[in-house]
Parts: sequence; structure tokens; C-alpha cells
Amino acid sequence: MTTTYSDRKYFLDRIYEDINTKRKKYGQLKKCELHIHTPESACYRFHTSNDANLDDIEGKYLYSKMTTIEVLNYSLEVGYLSKDIYDKLIEELEYYNSSQYLQSLKDKNIPYGSLKEYLAYMTIAYKLYIENINVAVISDHNTVSGYRKLNYAINKYFNEHYNKNSRKVIKLFLGVEISCSDRNHLMIIYDEKKINQLERYLEDIILEKGLGTYYDTRKVVEDMKNHNAITYICHVNTSNLFGNAAYKKKLFNSNWLNGIGLTNIEKIDTQKSRIREFRKDISDLAIVYEGDSHAINEMGKKNTWIKLSNMKFKSLKKAFLNHRVSIYVEKPLPVEKYIKGLVIQSGEKGFLGSEQTAHNKKETPLIVNFSQDLNCIIGGRGSGKSTILNIIEIIYSMECDDMELLEYISRHKRIYSIFINNDNEYLIEFVPQVNRKGIYTEYPSIIKNSYYKEDGTYKLKPQWYNIFKIIKNKNNRRQYAPIHQKYIADLLKQVFRRAYNINKLVDKINNKEISEYIKNVITYNVDYAEINQYIKKIIEAPSTKILKVIRESLSDIMYMIDNRKESFSEVIKEFNETNKKSLSINYEPMYDRTKYFDYFMNIFEKDSYNSSPEQVLKQHVCKTYLTWADVQDYFSQFIKQKNYFEILDLLLNKKFADMEKILKIEDFQSIDDSYYAVNRGWIELNKSNRKIVYIEIFNKVKANKDLLRKSIVNCFKLIDNFDLQFNINFKEDVKCNSTNFKRLSELSLGQKVVALLTFVFNFGVITRDSTPLIIDQPEDNLDNVYIYKTLVESLKNIKNSRQVIVVTHSSTIVTNADAEEVIVMKSNGRRGWVEKNGYPSDEIITNHILNYLEGGIESFKHKRKMYNVILNN
Repeated sequence: MTTTYSDRKYFLDRIYEDINTKRKKYGQLKKCELHIHTPESACYRFHTSNDANLDDIEGKYLYSKMTTIEVLNYSLEVGYLSKDIYDKLIEELEYYNSSQYLQSLKDKNIPYGSLKEYLAYMTIAYKLYIENINVAVISDHNTVSGYRKLNYAINKYFNEHYNKNSRKVIKLFLGVEISCSDRNHLMIIYDEKKINQLERYLEDIILEKGLGTYYDTRKVVEDMKNHNAITYICHVNTSNLFGNAAYKKKLFNSNWLNGIGLTNIEKIDTQKSRIREFRKDISDLAIVYEGDSHAINEMGKKNTWIKLSNMKFKSLKKAFLNHRVSIYVEKPLPVEKYIKGLVIQSGEKGFLGSEQTAHNKKETPLIVNFSQDLNCIIGGRGSGKSTILNIIEIIYSMECDDMELLEYISRHKRIYSIFINNDNEYLIEFVPQVNRKGIYTEYPSIIKNSYYKEDGTYKLKPQWYNIFKIIKNKNNRRQYAPIHQKYIADLLKQVFRRAYNINKLVDKINNKEISEYIKNVITYNVDYAEINQYIKKIIEAPSTKILKVIRESLSDIMYMIDNRKESFSEVIKEFNETNKKSLSINYEPMYDRTKYFDYFMNIFEKDSYNSSPEQVLKQHVCKTYLTWADVQDYFSQFIKQKNYFEILDLLLNKKFADMEKILKIEDFQSIDDSYYAVNRGWIELNKSNRKIVYIEIFNKVKANKDLLRKSIVNCFKLIDNFDLQFNINFKEDVKCNSTNFKRLSELSLGQKVVALLTFVFNFGVITRDSTPLIIDQPEDNLDNVYIYKTLVESLKNIKNSRQVIVVTHSSTIVTNADAEEVIVMKSNGRRGWVEKNGYPSDEIITNHILNYLEGGIESFKHKRKMYNVILNN
């Protein structure tokens, strides 16, 4: 039966919906205008004078003292009113001031008492829209009377100027700023469906709208726990925080205080320190950047970005509870490249599938969704955690180190994945290239011509893939444009670099391959075409022309080396400055001299008689006291002052005088005035015979072109070399230690792992690497003292700009690195599936964290009891 395009599109639509439908819970960032005042606040100004000498709050510029004409004029000035409408309103002003107009407002259920008030609220709504605000919180002093008025204006302006396809209506949340008896101003954000309940509460506690309440802040906060409201202390940076230390300690340690507001974000560190005097751990307090706007021209300048899954109050409350992954005082940079999720069809023999498939109820695919920031995969041993990472790595890197692993993954029938690359959306269909199982095999086997082997790695050919670019038309309907197979490798390389398996990292450390590993991270996407061109040129040069080829290339090679050093120095300097407390990169070009310079030194152990190296080294050069062993000593000192290519430039271009200025060769001769030496006719090396000695050295090099060629080619391969130094005292410890940097070779295995992981994370920040970071069990081989201070801090620093997917057994990583998504895996031994996924703060997810990572609730209670002895002190 032939599959039609419509059948294919229907199938791909189902895959797309499987992944995207469940992603709604992650929410989207919304630009929020918090703490808006309206004419219901006695101190509202409508507009702020440009004259800094005028006190608008107490002076004549209060909204309550403005005339209707003044409001009209300003609404025209800011752009809400067009000139035509303004002229018409002026012309008919007598009508708008009449009781007839006021009655018409009442009859139409329009919540305003005058044209002036109508214009004020509509101008506020207009300003919110032109500032691209998505969410607003009204917060007049001690009253909620303005909520219905502003909400009406927001909806009216939207209906008159937008449609649902062009943008969404602004969501206005209900709030009130309460002036408390301790002179704090407390923000309450309330479910607008229960506005009547809040109004009754305010009637009970507010003496007068201008005075506030006789309750202190702590009392109101405690009351709000029964109302399920959100509370935060407003503009803390301008508050004197009255009350004694005991009171402030009680206030700031209240479980029902959700955060603090700042009107000057530059004071954030100062205010954190200030509050830490009364509350040691402030990580549970959300910090918001609030406008506290009392005028139109104060709006849109101080905004908070909140991630909301929908526009309901519960979603906002959840954002405050999960503020570390949901609330930002600066707009996070968009994650340019990330994996949305996987759909895995298990087939007959695949390990991963749905829970229904695992229990033989129904053949349905496993659907795994990923947040675009930090994802933690947890679960018991053998539940399929690492298999998910292996699938991602194989699919997106188009390679695998282990044929058995590739065959294991290929038991699955089909694997689908959606990814984002610079605002473009793509769907991958991964089709395992396997033969059907035969009489002698239980499992399918990989088709031989579907891959090739390179440097010990199996490289997949494009026939494993169908990739589609997802294009949406004007009606928001999807089309799937196939990507030609010749572009697949380049596309996947743009969005994925590699996964980091800690056990493989340990193998590299043990096999002393770590320098190459560091180099690969730093030089990823660095152009090596020029170097490869020189290597090819020198390898292919005939023996008769090799010296000429080298000589002609040396000046360009040295220029290239200087350029590379300069370009690397810039990024390394930035990295070292940013990470000066923990890590330092050293750029050491051509550092491992034994791998190239030894070949050059071996030249001086050769002669035309095939004598032994020991015999040749004892021979004297041009009958002087200088031996070939002395020549080796000379160049072993020279290489400490000049790099290899600079030495070759001097020697092969016969710049002997320049060489002598740098290092005098006669200083290396051993003058022997014994009878034997005199009888042999050896003479002292000096100015008169120096040139013939250098020429003899030149001729020796010329006569051993193959060794020279090999030394240069090897030097090119080592032209970029890097080393790390790590501060071994950069850890969570009881004592406060000074810095103690050590080279990577001097570190323990655990210290090497944490140094390399921190390097990978933090170097990606400097180079703006936005490709997904996949890590398998980073805590393995890692000392616990380093996990919190280094690993967790690194994850927190990168997760807002780079997707991270990590398999872990460490509760410290899951709970302290502020994961947005925890994926819990489970297995019955035959199949693995996703048991549950969600925020770490979700009660069910928290229980899974306790069970899988803490040994269960009873075990955790015992730990807490033990630790409280210290923590309480």
C-alpha cells in the first residue's frame, strides 16, 4: 500500500503533537509590569514633570488636581489620542462634562465616573501595550477599587486595536499595596476571582485609605497564608525596615513571605546582604524588579520576566514558589539551540517504551520532553537513564564509539526528536539501519554499508535519517520540508557538539589523553585548514626541494602562529578573569617538545657511516672542541628562548649572526688542553671559525631531511596546546581557604574530573556555546566537597543560556542547581519508561527524589536529625 503525502503529514503531525502538547507546562517568559498605581492611589500623578526641582508627589502635579483638559493634553502628547479624536473631544467637551454622559457610562456598565478618569485608565492601558507588557499587577495603596477599571481599559484597548493572531491580551493580576504599621509596604497579589473576599479583608484592617492598617507586616503576611495569596515587601531598597532585630528575624523567616521587591536593581547585592542579617538562606525568597509607577512615563522601565504556563493566578503562584527557574530581573538571553523532546517507538526488542508497553497493555511510544534549561534524569539502576543520553548523543552526533551500544539502540523501531536551531524548528526521524533478525540471530544487526569507521569511531551515514524543517503558514498550519541528505551532517553539527560521559572522561585521564581533550573543547570550530595545508605541502615535497619549501613557508608559518596566539589569548584572558577563583587556562603552543623536537635533536646523532648515536655525539665539529653532543646541548637551551619554527628560520636561512646574539655557541664547547686533545689537532671555537661550524650544523640538518620533515609535521600537530590550573580550595568546606592553584597533572582523579567539568561549563559561557550540554553522572569520581561549590554553581550559571540534560544520582545537583524538569525513570527489567516528570518542588517529584536519591523518607529524616545538631548552632 502506497503512503500518500497526506498520510505522512498526518503521522508527523501526531509525532509533533506528542512532544509539544506536554511542553505547555514549561511556560513562556512574560514581560511583567509589577506594582502599578492608578488614579485610585491618592499620590498618583498621571505624568511626571521633567523639572527635577519640582516635587510631584506633594505638589500641583497630582492627578487629583489635574483638569480634564490637562489629562486630554497629556493623552495626546503620549500618543493615546490622535489629533482628530482630541479635537473632537475638545469640541464636545460640554457633553462629556454633563450628567447625560455620566448616565450613559452607568447604563453601559462602564466603570468610570468621568471622561477624565476614562482617559486616565485608557492611557495606562495604551502605555502597557506599546511597552509590550504581557502581564501587569495593579497595586494601589490600600484599595482594589482600580482593578475593574484598569482591566476594562486593557480589554477595550485590545479589542479596538488588535486581533487574537497579532498578540495576546494583557493579563492583569489583582494586587494591593498595604501600608503597614511598621512602615513597611506589603504587596499582596490575589486571585482575582476572589476579589470580594479581599475587599472584605481590607475593610476590616484598613482604617483609612491614606493611612493604611494598624497591623504590622508580619501579621498581614500570616493572614495571607489562609487566603493563598502571594506576598512580598515592596521597594526594600528604600525601606528603613523599622522594628527590632527579633521582629525582623521573625518577619523575614516567615514561610508565607514569598519575596522582596526592588525599584533599583543595582542595589540587589546590598539588599541581599542586608536581609541575610535576619535570614541566613534567602534562596527561597523571590526577588522582583518592580516599577512602582505613579505616572504614565514611569511605566515600561523596570520590568521582571516571569515564566508562566498559563495566565491563571495558580500559575503565577507556582512561579513565585519556583522563582529560581521562573522569575528573572533581567530578560534571559534566548536559548538558540535545544532539544524539545523524543518519541521512541520500542518495537519488538527495544528497551525504552511507555508504561503501557512495558506491561503488555498497549504498544504506545515513550515520550520524553525536555525543558530548554536544566533537566535532571533520575531513577533506579538499569531504568534507562543513560540509554536516553546515549540515544541523544548517537542521533545528534551521527557517531558511536561502541558497536554493541549502536546495535542496542537500533533495536528500537523508530526514534523521533524535535529540535530548535536559531528559531527554526526541525523534526528528526531516526531509522535504524538493520537487517531483520534471521535464523541464527535473536536481534537485528547493523547493515554494513550504513556506516564507516574513523579513528576508532563508527560514523553513521545520512541514510539513517529523515529530517524535516517545520514551516508554519499564515493559518498556523504545519508543513514538513525535507532536508536533503547532503546537508544533514552540517545541520546536526550546528546544534550538537558532544555528550560528556564521566567514565569516558576518567578513561582519558588514565590514558593521559586529557591535553588533547582540553584542546578539542577550546579549538572546536577553529579553522585548521591552513595548518593542514602546510602539513600536506611538507609531506608531499620531494626530498630535493624540501628545504626550499620549508624556508619559503617559515615566515608565513610564524605569522600564523602569532595570529593564533593573539586570538586564543583574547578568549583565554576573558575566561581566566571570569574564573579567577577556580580555574586558569594556560596556552602553551608546541609545549610537548619530546614529540617533535627529539626528532630534530636525533639529526645530530647521525652520520654517513651509520655509526652508533653514542659514537656520533662524541665526534668533534670542524675539528673544534665542540662535539655533536655539545650541539644538542646548545639547541636544548635555544628552544627555551625561541620556538621551533623560529629556530628553523634562523638556521635554514643561515642567520648565524642572529643566532649568536641570542645564544653563543662557543659557550657550549669543552676546552681540553690535554696531550691527547692537542695531538688530535682540536682547536678552540671562536669568531674566526664560528661560521664554518654553523655551516656544518646546517649541512648535518640538510643531510637528514626525513627527520626534519617528521619533526615539523609533528610540531604542527602540537601547535595548539593548553593546560589547566585548578584551585583545589575552591570547594564547600568548613574552613575558609586561600587559593591554591595546581596544574592538572598534579591533581587527584576527583579533582581532575571537577576541574574538567567546570572548564567545559564555564568555557562554553565565554565562547557563547549554546549547544545542548549532555552529561552522564557528573558526580561519579567526584568528591562531595566539590559538588556544591563548583558543579552546582556552574550548572546554575549556564542553564539560563544553554540547555543541560544530566543523568544523576546526586540530590545536591537536583535540588540545588534549580532544575526546571526532573524526569523519573523506572524499569521492570524488560522495559524502561518515564514514571513521572515535573518541577522538583512538585510533591510527587519530591517523593521520588527522596526515594531514589536520599534512600527514602525515613533515611532522610535520620540524616536531618543528625545534621540538625550542627545546623541549629
